[in-house]
Amino acid sequence: MRRTNQGTEVTQSPDLDRRGGTHMRMTGEDRGGLAGIAVRQAWFIPVIAAAVAVILLVLFWDRPITDDVAWYLMGTRDWLNGAVLYEMVVEVNPPLNFYFTVPAILIAETFGVSDTNGQYMLTALMLFGSLLWCGTIIRDAFGLSPARQAVLLT
Repeated sequence: MRRTNQGTEVTQSPDLDRRGGTHMRMTGEDRGGLAGIAVRQAWFIPVIAAAVAVILLVLFWDRPITDDVAWYLMGTRDWLNGAVLYEMVVEVNPPLNFYFTVPAILIAETFGVSDTNGQYMLTALMLFGSLLWCGTIIRDAFGLSPARQAVLLT
């Protein structure tokens, strides 16, 4: 069964949805309905995620980092410069933490900042990606207003 309503094509097909649900596909004519709302709200989640990531960078830039993270930054730097793990770099834990620290060292080298600030940049980037993903899930699953999405993201 097909019917159109303001440029929205609605199809109902039992083989597409076992629950007998209705599927909606937006056509190019519908800019004021659901598609228009989605376009107007598309900027909202990335802006909030970027703002939180920038706030993290501003708050922590050039601040001391914890001793464990500092040790992994130093050890990873030595390892990348040719030191042999578990011989020249003494550590009792498996090497996975050294592998996780490599991106922070590469960011620090790329942007010419300290290893600590490289770690903060990596953390802010991961926070941005996580908030972007969470915001998309919140928007798609719950259909909340932009104000409520902002409360859940922050």
